[in-house]
Amino acid sequence: KETEPIRRKHPTSVISKEAPPTKKPKVEERPEDTSTGSIIVSEIMKGVVFTLSGFKNPYRGDLRSKAIEMGAEYESDWGPSCTHLVCAFANTPKFNQVKAKKGLVVKKEWILDSRKYQKKLSASKYRFSSGKDSDSEIEFYNKKEKEIFRNIKY
Repeated sequence: KETEPIRRKHPTSVISKEAPPTKKPKVEERPEDTSTGSIIVSEIMKGVVFTLSGFKNPYRGDLRSKAIEMGAEYESDWGPSCTHLVCAFANTPKFNQVKAKKGLVVKKEWILDSRKYQKKLSASKYRFSSGKDSDSEIEFYNKKEKEIFRNIKY
């Protein structure tokens, strides 16, 4: 039996008599689960060890939590195990320290967009560009990320 739509005062508003669709359970599976082809949220940033610079709480804590939920590890200061510095703006002392050590420095959108699109996005697209020789800088970021994530198994 077909249900007849209920018409509102405005002719473009139509509401169905059918029950609203049930909410899907929050799926923690969204890198690829080979058995189902779905992505596991807690492994999106597996292998990432990051620190933050230039962010104040509570935003700092929120950003840190989002990355950790996706499998990243957090360090309070840059160290040998760190892979990425997530920076609010260029030329902070930590920014300069990491750049001098050839570390990957990215904008906060790297975390936010990786979460939004449910996959680890290339850091090269979110780098703080020096403005000079950007092709070699992109190549450096891509090569460095391949080294970092080469042995990561999902």
